[in-house]
Amino acid sequence: MCHYLTQRIGQIGFLAAAVILVGCSSGVKTAKVNGKVTYKNQPVTGGTIVFRSTDNPKANPASAAINPDGTFSVDKVPVGKVTVTVDNRNLKNIGGPPSQIRGGPDLQKQLQPPVGLPEDAKKKMAERPGQKVGEKEKPVGTYMPIPESYADMEKSGLSYEIHSGDNNELTVELK
Repeated sequence: MCHYLTQRIGQIGFLAAAVILVGCSSGVKTAKVNGKVTYKNQPVTGGTIVFRSTDNPKANPASAAINPDGTFSVDKVPVGKVTVTVDNRNLKNIGGPPSQIRGGPDLQKQLQPPVGLPEDAKKKMAERPGQKVGEKEKPVGTYMPIPESYADMEKSGLSYEIHSGDNNELTVELK
């Protein structure tokens, strides 16, 4: 009887710990954000926009490809104050010799799918904008010169307040 009781208490303790851990991992509220990125009143024609929480540094950043018309749509942006970066430097050398492509062989190796990854997972990864699994990265859009400071979280100067819900519309104006 004593062994059975000890075993049951251990099982209950394990379940309680699992419930607590699951509850803690989902503590960051997120929202969907749609919008447009412009530079000197013209749409930024490609690149990546990234949202990082300044209220909760442990929250995962959220990012999306910028479409050729300057629009973007990103899910799971942390609610609260965020810092935004815009980076299109990966588009700068598209079409140039392979030696000019940013990242070199180490980055290209990282873009390969993990060994043993199921085919359905590879397909889902390949469907993401601006990315092809097992091939060189193929960014969306075309390069247009913007100040490189917008790619640096500490220098971008772009901060916004994100509210709960899916009705966050932003115009990110680069100057």
